[in-house]
Amino acid sequence: MTTYNEAIRYSLLRFLAHHDWFLSGEANAPFSVYHSPDGIEVLIPNKDFVNHKQSLDLLDEAVELVALSVGRSFDQTRKLLLQADYDHFSLRESGDALSEGSISLASGLSVVSGVYGLFKIAASSAVNIKGKRKISRGYLDSIKMSAPTKGSFVFNFEAKLYSPIGADTPILNVAGVSSMGRLINTNFANRIKRFKSILDGDQEKVKSKLLREGIDYRYCNGISSAFADEAENIDFSFAWSFLEPAAISAPEKISFDKKDHARIFEYSKILMNYQSARVDGLPAYLESFTRREGDTEGRVYIRFSYERKDFSTSVLVDGNLYERLNEKHVKKQRVSVSGNLFFSDGGRAKVEAFEVKSVRLADDLLIELI
Repeated sequence: MTTYNEAIRYSLLRFLAHHDWFLSGEANAPFSVYHSPDGIEVLIPNKDFVNHKQSLDLLDEAVELVALSVGRSFDQTRKLLLQADYDHFSLRESGDALSEGSISLASGLSVVSGVYGLFKIAASSAVNIKGKRKISRGYLDSIKMSAPTKGSFVFNFEAKLYSPIGADTPILNVAGVSSMGRLINTNFANRIKRFKSILDGDQEKVKSKLLREGIDYRYCNGISSAFADEAENIDFSFAWSFLEPAAISAPEKISFDKKDHARIFEYSKILMNYQSARVDGLPAYLESFTRREGDTEGRVYIRFSYERKDFSTSVLVDGNLYERLNEKHVKKQRVSVSGNLFFSDGGRAKVEAFEVKSVRLADDLLIELI
């Protein structure tokens, strides 16, 4: 059985390796000396002496110094070290009715069900390869929920950096991640981030922007269900495992208040009246590109025709894909797009939004958007 000292030593060594700390020499016998690129020094007990009674103090001191280097508390850092194979999410419910830090069982079940639904949507949206259902199920089975902490009411989830055995995952190369779990986890977090951004934006365009992002009434219901009956505010927090670099766009905290909750509920009812139709390989051209100075991500505007009507939509893409699409634009080369058209009950002629799922640059080059 692995002791605590052995587990924390193993995790510390993984952290030091991933953050370019270097072995600068050995102290008097059983301990090795490591330095960070910024000059912080830690002592790590060697394997044969890790369970010595004096080693625990050294290991705790190393955790303290690592915590200082990453700007987190000792307890947070120790948890992230020991559970580095997981990204860590939490959902904090707060409000006057939660002063004692408890909620009703029915309310808690509703919240957990809503969040689980959001994970399912993230898995379905992020994975677009053969074996999708099996991969999604394996990912969902790997998610854990840990005990809530005192104060308000906090749900803690650990979402594993899940890697299906033997799966062909070329989509990871496009997304810039090395595990299917991180791909889905960032999809989960960034979708909430985009949802909040749209909700705070131009109120006349919220409906079409939600549809364009693939956010339908089911997703609104998921966010709405994340509010316990007693809660006035909720905060999604994300602590990303050091084993994979987090994307610049990956959020650390997203908050919703009771005004947001009311609007989400209304949009859920509105979006329920919209239907969608899957379309594949629509001829299109790249209309324009925008990117803020210093940003790696950029927005690509795409124009296409459907049933003799012209439509324009846009997608946010990472830096590499932005450059590749821009090159196509400069050369005035046509592309094709696939995705979901959203239209009201009045008929398909009244298309209000197009959710782009993929862009085909050439016969042998299909870019899946997540």
